[in-house]
Amino acid sequence: MTLPARVERRYEPQLDGLRALAVLSVAWSHWAPNHQFGIPFGFGVHLFFVLSGYLITGILLEIRHAPDRARGIRMFYARRALRIFPAYYATVAVAALVAVPLVRETWPWHVAYLSNLFMFLRSEWPGAISHWWSLGVEEQFYLAWPCLIVFAARRALRPTIVSAIVIAPVFRAWLAASGHPLEFAAVLTPGVLDCLGVGALLALAKNPSGTPGESGHRLDVAAAAAIGIVLTVALGRTWITWAATLQTFAAAMFGWLVWKASSDIGGPFGAILTFAPVRYLGRISYGFYLVHNFAWGIVAASGIDMLALPGAVRLCALFVTTLAIAAASWHAMEKPLNDLKRRLPYARTRGARDMARAAGPSATPAC
Repeated sequence: MTLPARVERRYEPQLDGLRALAVLSVAWSHWAPNHQFGIPFGFGVHLFFVLSGYLITGILLEIRHAPDRARGIRMFYARRALRIFPAYYATVAVAALVAVPLVRETWPWHVAYLSNLFMFLRSEWPGAISHWWSLGVEEQFYLAWPCLIVFAARRALRPTIVSAIVIAPVFRAWLAASGHPLEFAAVLTPGVLDCLGVGALLALAKNPSGTPGESGHRLDVAAAAAIGIVLTVALGRTWITWAATLQTFAAAMFGWLVWKASSDIGGPFGAILTFAPVRYLGRISYGFYLVHNFAWGIVAASGIDMLALPGAVRLCALFVTTLAIAAASWHAMEKPLNDLKRRLPYARTRGARDMARAAGPSATPAC
């Protein structure tokens, strides 16, 4: 007999497929900005946020039941550090070494995971590192959310998560009404809480400890969106209301998609999500996301005239370059370090000798 060594989660393969679609949509928005066909492909990053809210909150809800919550929190941070720090800081270091514009001048912001605040204060996108804002949001989310979910009273969980969903559109509308560009209001962590909150609400709905079921989470999302719209309308500018709540509607749509994928989507779309190459891309999507915006410069540095290439060939070159770097990062660094997480269990195990001592002198240790 042992206490749980780690918080186990059932592998949900279609979520890897969703990661692949999310990272491809973000890459497309950067590689082919003039060919969006009226589709906001950049919203793929918000699908990542919904997924993150769902998966991270699911782990934290299980830690609530651990015999030592404080240890569970420490192990959570240690495991997150193993997963995200090495690849991120390696990317920042290489970008500074090869003199990617603005990295050397602004490296303290990025090392401190404050890229999103840097971009908000400047109100402009800093070229190839513009996508780092979302990494700052994720890290800031990791700092505050675990203690809130693990140590909050059970009855406070749903109101807390629903409040987070409501806060986001109101925060974005308030900043926009105050004169800040709306797109940069959405790079600050409070402005993304609707996406993270929708994912967290899904995790709460899935949690087996008597929390709401599917209909409950749908009503919660609808109520949060309705409250957010009422409050943003109160600011008195219709265009701000629409623009500020558009992301919340996208979050709700992505939440539905994540919910369905977590229970396995059937048909052709489900087959695409479980297709092995698609799941592999989802597995290495973190590295893919980190470097995709540098692919143009990497290919150009090899002596290829990117502007002279046909559009389809240029996209293929960018994709293959990014995929190769992401795959190398995964197999040489990320996966070996990720495998070390098994040495960081959320709860201590009780070995056979400890069990025998607890049971008394006549007990025989099990093999």
